[in-house]
Parts: sequence; C-alpha cells; structure tokens
Amino acid sequence: MIRIITDIQSYGPEPAQGTEIEQHLSIRADGQCWLTRYAYQRHGDPVCVKRERFKAKAIDTLLSEIKAFFDTYDWRRYSVTDTGRWTIEADGQEANLVGLIDFGRVTGSVCDAGSTLSNSIRTALGRDDLFLLDGGQNEKRVF
Repeated sequence: MIRIITDIQSYGPEPAQGTEIEQHLSIRADGQCWLTRYAYQRHGDPVCVKRERFKAKAIDTLLSEIKAFFDTYDWRRYSVTDTGRWTIEADGQEANLVGLIDFGRVTGSVCDAGSTLSNSIRTALGRDDLFLLDGGQNEKRVF
C-alpha cells in the first residue's frame, strides 16, 4: 500500500476553524482506496472530519508513474517546507517503493512534474479534491 499524507497548512494567517488542512490517501494495488480528511482546530491537532472508501481502476499504471517520478527527479533539491508538507509511505510491494519520503511542496524545475503527477493521481482516482504533491489547486473546504 502507498499512503500519501498532505498537510497544506503553512506560515501566514491562521486558517479558519474547520478548514480542511490535511488529507491521508491510501492506495492499494487492488484498487481499494481510502481518503481521510482533517480540519484545523485551534489549540490542538487537526481533527478527523470525514473518511471515504472508494475503488479506482488502472492502479498499476499509476503506481509506475509514482515510482518513475521519485526515480527521475531530484525532488529534495526543489522542495520548500514553509508551504505545507507531504509524506509518502510505501510498504515495498507497491511500485517497488520502500520506506518513507517526507518533504515540502515541490517547486522550481520539478514543480510541473509534481503537478503532472498530482493531476495523474487525481485523474486515475477520479478525484479532483486531493491536495497531493502540489498542495491542491482547489478552494479550501470548510467543514
């Protein structure tokens, strides 16, 4: 299983209470997916506001794209950590990724590739509401 955790909270103004700031997305090779959404709360950790389970197709291609991105790009060199963070956890069976990748939103020369990968994941999963590597392109949701 691959798990992508995206936190879009950054330095700057405090988000409104209840604004979605974090997502946990789990993708299994058999197409089973889970999305957990977390909202901002003052004086504490984000609170889980919604859990969804869904099925996706063409997962093999998607897992290969994710692996190719991390094999191809020097993403650590072009990441910033003051605009939120993303983490990818993999158990080694999915797309031959092993371990934990943890860094900030991709910028610079890999920004387009990171956005392309994020959009590929959104398309493959049929979800345009995912934050992923580029921090999401959608309006912030308040629960």
